[in-house]
Amino acid sequence: MAEFTFAGQRYNTEDLSESQSELTKSLSFTKNLVKEIEEKLEQLRRIKISLEIVWDNELGSKIVEHRNLKSGTQIKLENGKKLNSSKLSENAANCLKKLLFVNEQISYHNNQLQVLDTAHMSYSKS
Repeated sequence: MAEFTFAGQRYNTEDLSESQSELTKSLSFTKNLVKEIEEKLEQLRRIKISLEIVWDNELGSKIVEHRNLKSGTQIKLENGKKLNSSKLSENAANCLKKLLFVNEQISYHNNQLQVLDTAHMSYSKS
């Protein structure tokens, strides 16, 4: 006999209908996924900070914007400079690739959290 509290009301899992039990499982699953994604995001943010330190040491300014062109990736720096990835040192080019990948992963995981938040609200209403 497991008990839980939801919205200030106490429930016993044995008293739930099959539908309510499935919703409870879905809520629990969603909660676990959110926790897992938040942990991944935290790791990605730490990696990003490390890469930004390397980038800043290499070029002395943060990336404000990037665009993919036929000739490579064009980046605009905080100090106003525009650079093409093909003109970067090997270390800076590798760092740029990693930064762009990490940013994509952060964006992807943030989108997943939004989807899970929507699912959580739907399950809660049900």
